[in-house]
Amino acid sequence: MTRTLKSGGRFEFLAGWFVLASSDELVAGAPPVAVEALGREYVLWRGATTGLVGCLDAYCPHMGAHLGVGGKVVGDCAQCPMHLWTFAGDGTCTDVPYTSKKIPAAAHGAPHAVHEWYGNVFVWFHADGAPPSYELPKLRMLSADERRPVRYCGSMAVDVDMHIAEFAENSADFAHFQPLHGDMVVPWFGGSIPLVTVKHVPGWSCGSGDGDDDGKQCAWFLDHASLKFNGADVKGSDADATITFVGPASAVFFTFETPIGGITLFHCHTPLSPLKQKIHFSWYADLTMPSALVWYVVGNWIAQWQADVFVWSNKRFRDKAVLVQGDGPLPKLRKWFRQFYSEGSEAAANKDSLDW
Repeated sequence: MTRTLKSGGRFEFLAGWFVLASSDELVAGAPPVAVEALGREYVLWRGATTGLVGCLDAYCPHMGAHLGVGGKVVGDCAQCPMHLWTFAGDGTCTDVPYTSKKIPAAAHGAPHAVHEWYGNVFVWFHADGAPPSYELPKLRMLSADERRPVRYCGSMAVDVDMHIAEFAENSADFAHFQPLHGDMVVPWFGGSIPLVTVKHVPGWSCGSGDGDDDGKQCAWFLDHASLKFNGADVKGSDADATITFVGPASAVFFTFETPIGGITLFHCHTPLSPLKQKIHFSWYADLTMPSALVWYVVGNWIAQWQADVFVWSNKRFRDKAVLVQGDGPLPKLRKWFRQFYSEGSEAAANKDSLDW
């Protein structure tokens, strides 16, 4: 059976920082990597001398050759395979090997701002070409000078049929938690564990932009969860999770706190098309956290998330949802979320450059 996604008019690409590659994929001096996302084709590479990452539109401004198909990295520049022109990360054409005349000003690649953030390479996207309006924050829990040393534990990526807005709205949809997430499930695989249920006490807030750590691009979902066995509270089962949105669900991280340590889980979305996302997961844990417990906590989240995925890939987005008391702060979230749309956000998603 073929599912038909019901967008409800949701065909926009939003402004924000998006993952285009993992840091490990970009080896210093290796050929450029081609990536299709957000209605564009990109090339990314890591310079051989500086180790810095560059990102340009994929096609050479000279005669349109694809820099990521047969191209090379020369020094810190990407070299076109067709005529050997080279381009720096800021788009500047640094060499045309067969002419001694001045390089034309129009011989300039289209650059994109890059930010490496905890193992992933993020690139700034704005449909109207505006520069970055916010930066990705430094996380104290993962900082080298933090008193709580952490270790990298794992990563995975998967494609999902949904619009990115659905994940953000999910955080403020309080009424869905018990129906979809009230059962204790088997980590990673799903399936309810008999007699064990989860009680959720959710909360949501967003930044005002009034302080350095309270930017308007951020929102927070808080969940206090506890277990019940056969209807009775399980003592010592309480746990708190804080989910931080930095931008329009493009960069999201979870912090799980337990009595013996914490876990940080990154859950980031990159639109391959308006209704298909590549989801990037990666997770870190305090050295005090047993590997089995990390596996269980992260796996439980993945299994619970899969219940949402099933709904998202079959639902229709409603701009004018019929809300009642108890649904949660969805109007407040939608007001906050509007900042990531722009005049060209829908037009960018309807270009014919990629076949959706």
